[in-house]
Amino acid sequence: MKRLAIFLFIITSITTAKGIGYSGGSGDPNNPYQIATAQDLIDLGETPNDYDRSFILMADIDFDPNLPGGKVFDQAVIAWDVNDSNSSFEGTTFSGVFDGNNCTIRNLNISGGTHHLGLFGHLGSDASVLNLGLENVSVQGSGDNVGGLAGSTDGIVMNCYCTGTVEGTDCVGGLIGYTDHGSVIHSYSSAVASGNDIIGGLIGHNTFTTLSSCYSLGEVTGNVSVGGLVGDTYNSNICNCYCTGTVSGQEQTGGMAGYNWFGTFINCYSRVRVLFTSDKYIGGFLGQNHNGDIESSYWDTSVSGLIGSNGGKGLSTAQKKLGTATYLFLDAHCFLV
Repeated sequence: MKRLAIFLFIITSITTAKGIGYSGGSGDPNNPYQIATAQDLIDLGETPNDYDRSFILMADIDFDPNLPGGKVFDQAVIAWDVNDSNSSFEGTTFSGVFDGNNCTIRNLNISGGTHHLGLFGHLGSDASVLNLGLENVSVQGSGDNVGGLAGSTDGIVMNCYCTGTVEGTDCVGGLIGYTDHGSVIHSYSSAVASGNDIIGGLIGHNTFTTLSSCYSLGEVTGNVSVGGLVGDTYNSNICNCYCTGTVSGQEQTGGMAGYNWFGTFINCYSRVRVLFTSDKYIGGFLGQNHNGDIESSYWDTSVSGLIGSNGGKGLSTAQKKLGTATYLFLDAHCFLV
């Protein structure tokens, strides 16, 4: 009996070390937990004690509800918000590393949730999500901070993309709803993003964040602070980025961003069809600019003016409206390979 107890203890310890429900690995940076099935990913979401560990996706995953293992979620899959009474994140933050390993998660369907919706509800300042594709997502929330990849993030997102539809109230983006003191690099979205205020093709609200070599292609619809790339941006650097598609808004609507506060755009390009129901702060590049700077950037949109309302620092270089040649030039610099 004593030997049996020792044997069971050893087996339990081994199972715990490998991560219950995962397909291998120890969770260490040099031996990350392996996520190979939809159930592995669900198990990760349901194991907050592992949120500070390292993970690698080993195969494409399909959450189509009509397939075995498919599911419709009513909250973020990983690191969800536990209090829907306000838009502040309350829950366990994902602070580890998730390497998509150039694999794809398809048909992620989140419906009925409120705040901080996406594959990840919230990524902490130590988190990194890399090399991950999300295809044909359907994320529909009734609250704030909604994105295909993450509702909100303070961490690093690199080499990621999203297609599908994303819908929420405020701070909605095709890839990310809300960023703060993080970085988004070599990533893009072609998702349709819609909501009320602060809606962007890639990111809804962008603050103290570096955004580099990214682009967005999807349709963006909202009321105030609506932009092809970001809804609004504060104290952030955005460089080597471009956007195309259609942007529809009422106020503070721009081809690249709806509202720029103390931010800098460098070598960026907007080729967006801008639709609007009022003429209040509508621009081909920015809807409204407050103490921000635009350097070596261009626009070629349905709106004749670069900025709807400009205040403060203004434009330092290249306030030009150019055509296809410039767009192709920036493609060569920004397009992800």
